[in-house]
Amino acid sequence: MVEYFFKHDFLTTVWGGVVGWMFFTLFSAAAGILYAAILRKVKGPWPGLLYGVLWWVFLYLLFGPVAGMLPPVQKLGWTTLITDLCLFVLWGLFIGYSIAVEFTKEEKRDQDPDGLLGKVLK
Repeated sequence: MVEYFFKHDFLTTVWGGVVGWMFFTLFSAAAGILYAAILRKVKGPWPGLLYGVLWWVFLYLLFGPVAGMLPPVQKLGWTTLITDLCLFVLWGLFIGYSIAVEFTKEEKRDQDPDGLLGKVLK
């Protein structure tokens, strides 16, 4: 997806791989912030799974081909489509659970600011 911004020859180098990982990290952070803003209170694995599917649909069917970041879906093989969909589903699940766990920890922290150690010392 970074080929829109960089030449393909550069992306096949080591530094191109580093740029790709940096882009993926920034993209994941932005997606995590968006998930936290919209779905942080929803529990269970389904919101994260659906979130990953929605990102796949957005990138592979809508924005990616229009922006020239990806070839049209018809030109991609079934193996690529299914593999990437599975990766996006796992990615969405990871984001969903990470945000849910962090939100739950904060909620518990707000309810019990002293924590277990505070209770033992009192």
